[in-house]
Amino acid sequence: MPKISGRKIQLYKGTGGSAVLVAAGISHSIKINNEPLDGTDKSSAGWRELVADVGLRSVDIDFDGRWNDASLVQAALATNTSTLLSNYEVRVEGVGTMSGAFFMNTIDIGSPHDDLVDQKGTLMSSGPVTFA
Repeated sequence: MPKISGRKIQLYKGTGGSAVLVAAGISHSIKINNEPLDGTDKSSAGWRELVADVGLRSVDIDFDGRWNDASLVQAALATNTSTLLSNYEVRVEGVGTMSGAFFMNTIDIGSPHDDLVDQKGTLMSSGPVTFA
């Protein structure tokens, strides 16, 4: 069987030693963004000016994997429009742990195998993310 490219990730509800594993899989893309604020105006003489110490920071994680907990599906099908996963940890093998609130942007559900469900999804940060 050929190796699958990507980083192993685990999604936990809660943090630290009391955290509960919700999903595990492979991430093919982890994007850590720090988009600057453009402060260019007429006085910039045609040169772009980026404003220091402000900008849009975000973390986006695309993953394939399996879960053994229905909480992600329940959150996605909730009556509210927000699939916000607050107080979660994403542990990325060889990189570290990101903690914070994440928005479940997409869940694609595949066929079950051994009482686990194949899934693809995208997690997007919602608020500050800490890294350890």
